[in-house]
Amino acid sequence: MLALRIFLAILIFTGLKSILLKYRVLAGFNYFDFALILTVHQSLHPNLYRAMFTGAASGLAQDLIQGVSKLMGAESFTKTFIGYVLSVISGRFRLENPLVRMFVLVVCSAVNSWTYAFLHLYFSVVPQGMSVKQVGITCGWEALANFLGAIVLFPIFDRIFKEAPYDPTRGGDLPRRKF
Repeated sequence: MLALRIFLAILIFTGLKSILLKYRVLAGFNYFDFALILTVHQSLHPNLYRAMFTGAASGLAQDLIQGVSKLMGAESFTKTFIGYVLSVISGRFRLENPLVRMFVLVVCSAVNSWTYAFLHLYFSVVPQGMSVKQVGITCGWEALANFLGAIVLFPIFDRIFKEAPYDPTRGGDLPRRKF
């Protein structure tokens, strides 16, 4: 059920961003990265598979629906990379504090921008007008936009993706082994 909610959130937010960019509803809306915000939110829970699935699926949806990049799969790779690394880190350290979550999102936004630019440079598919200065400016605007977006979306995601706590008395599907 949780995977279905994640999948629907990916489709809704990627489609919403695509529609708003197509009709130019908001001028600065292209700096918001809902897929990154969702990936960071899911990666803050130390479930590696959920974080990687969310990152890969949201990045692939961005690649397919928006089609901004000439390098297909760059968004998917960066989101999967961020989901994996952040999930491993959140397994070691407590990252539930709201201020820490916002700081982590800003850092992940910068890592996303620079990794995306590095992949384009590495595969020699650099879009016209992409320079180090332009990537830095874009990185700053994306970090600010994602920070503001996360202020609104993190509480919503906390409610949507809330899990039932583990109940050891409920019993499992597998029988216990006797040694």
